Amino acid sequence: MCAGSDSDGVKHLSTENWLEPDAIPSKYVEINQQTGERRASSGDAWVERFLAVALAPLAPTEVREMWEVAQGILCYGWFYYPLYAIGEHQLRRIADAAVLHCYRQAGGPPNKRPDAEDGQLTWPSFKRRVDWLLAQGVIPEAKRVRWETIRELRNETTHASIRHIAPPTESLRVLELLADEINVLFAS
Repeated sequence: MCAGSDSDGVKHLSTENWLEPDAIPSKYVEINQQTGERRASSGDAWVERFLAVALAPLAPTEVREMWEVAQGILCYGWFYYPLYAIGEHQLRRIADAAVLHCYRQAGGPPNKRPDAEDGQLTWPSFKRRVDWLLAQGVIPEAKRVRWETIRELRNETTHASIRHIAPPTESLRVLELLADEINVLFAS
């Protein structure tokens, strides 16, 4: 099915509807784990959840600023459902940026570029940076598979050729998981 068709399930923005909540996220229900009570989801509740997940103050300012942008994208998913997937993609790019900052802080070597006349440094790929941080013990070996998965998902969504749709529940899970992993990078 082509994107933009009337039956593709995505809100088609117009000057009349762009400020209205998207119908899809409002179909999710919240369940109280203690009582089993079900109630309709709300934009305010999702915003509260997304904004509650913070990076530690020791994370670099640039990474925390990128994080705030991703949180904003996720909050606005209530109005345009595809933004949840875009926010999730951005979170994985932020993980890449956090690894670069950690790599540089830990003294990771830049790439050697004999052809660089301007003296600019380049940095190794995400994979090589993670491998180096693992070898140095900055990232514990027990986290290898997790970081390889983060990198693979970042590559997959960065180089995607199809539209990716993600529910807010999944985006929140990714937000929480990456906050934990990024915070560990800058814990000491």
